[in-house]
Amino acid sequence: KFFDGYEVTTGLKWMGDSSLAKEFLRELTLLIKAKALLENVDLQHVSVVYFYPVSMGGSDRNKLETTWEELFRTYIGGDPNHLQSYPESVAPAFYYQSANVTGSSYVSIDIGGGTSDTVIYQPSEDRMHTEPVAISSFRFAGNAIFGDAFAERDADSNPLLQHYTRYFGQLINNDRTTGIAYLTSIMNDIMRGKRSEDINAFLFSIENVEELRDLREIDRNLYSYNQLLRNDGQRKLVFMYFYSAIIYYIARAMHARNMVMPKQIYFSGTGSKILNIVGGRNQVTELTQTIIERVFGQKYTERFEIKIETECPKQITCRGGIKLENKRLNGEADSAQYSPRRVNEMKYCYSMLDNAEKQLTFADMNDPARREQLVEQVRIFNQFFIDLCDKMTKDEFGIDNAVLDLFVRVLGEDVPNYLVAGINAFLQGRYQPGDVVEDVPFFYPIIGIIRYNLLKNLTNEVISRQ
Repeated sequence: KFFDGYEVTTGLKWMGDSSLAKEFLRELTLLIKAKALLENVDLQHVSVVYFYPVSMGGSDRNKLETTWEELFRTYIGGDPNHLQSYPESVAPAFYYQSANVTGSSYVSIDIGGGTSDTVIYQPSEDRMHTEPVAISSFRFAGNAIFGDAFAERDADSNPLLQHYTRYFGQLINNDRTTGIAYLTSIMNDIMRGKRSEDINAFLFSIENVEELRDLREIDRNLYSYNQLLRNDGQRKLVFMYFYSAIIYYIARAMHARNMVMPKQIYFSGTGSKILNIVGGRNQVTELTQTIIERVFGQKYTERFEIKIETECPKQITCRGGIKLENKRLNGEADSAQYSPRRVNEMKYCYSMLDNAEKQLTFADMNDPARREQLVEQVRIFNQFFIDLCDKMTKDEFGIDNAVLDLFVRVLGEDVPNYLVAGINAFLQGRYQPGDVVEDVPFFYPIIGIIRYNLLKNLTNEVISRQ
């Protein structure tokens, strides 16, 4: 159980046809085959559905597709049509949707590590059914909090990790009863890579190791990174700010196109566990509803709700994919509607500027006047969020006045610089001047604010000095 000498590699799905990616997917394929044989299923009748991020470009998607086709032919065989693929963000809606949203508006949000993918559904003209009208993918997801912002391998200066790796290191080293000492080797190996997102992912996984599964919940919470962050009074506002930015952006995008307010919002993806940190389901629902109502300037006249699987949000994609595939086989759903070509036609990255259809080009990113417009939109959102933190919200979420005062003081620092840093980190070298930017640069300053203004300052040490 000791892992010295092993190297941890992440992001395998983006490696397409690399040997590591193939070996990982081969193992999954063999597990599927073994499960089918154990259940006495004829392999000729086995279907496999896999998913890809909306942000995955054609080249990477083709590599992934080729790898899956090769593995399916080799280990399962049968009709090639039994291998299907869909965008990750499409499937969850098929798991959650029910009769009470037929002909209504709803949104599916898949929060991953590097990107968040969203699908907006609107009523058809006759309001007899609902159809997808806009798909977005933007670089604002779990890594906006748990990653290295605009740098690479910058974990050593990550204030969040400095605090919690020290906590877990001491917890594991002092443990004498559960037999988890081997985790020290794994943690040290991952920390040597200095990638914040990898270290954070490891910390989240600790509570699920086999040795801790039988502990009482109250004892296992000591090892739960999720629970520790939820009870972290200094950093609670960071997670609320992150979540509010996503909902605010989607609401602004829908309002700009005169869409109907969503009756429901569905969450999936590992990053959606952040909602557990923000607060309880009722708290998050009320926060979400308030943001949407303030953006649209109107109140809901019917019940609004959010839906999330708190323990295993990633499974929702698979369950929704099974329902979607069954609908396709029964002739109740057209899979061509979710083909890469159709998805590209529905892609909509709202610029946050006045013109709803304005698409930002890389030349816009080099225009100081255009950048200032984006910075101003971030300032507008920051004030929107501060106004959101009224007395009732502070009481509901347990926000300390000293924490909020410091939050407000540092929130607006260096916003223009963070926009430029994001452009250099995420766009430079990928686009020509006339190319449309397939991302939402509005989020770049917010990434910088979270890492360098909020996580740096919202700590016991800094707050106590105020």
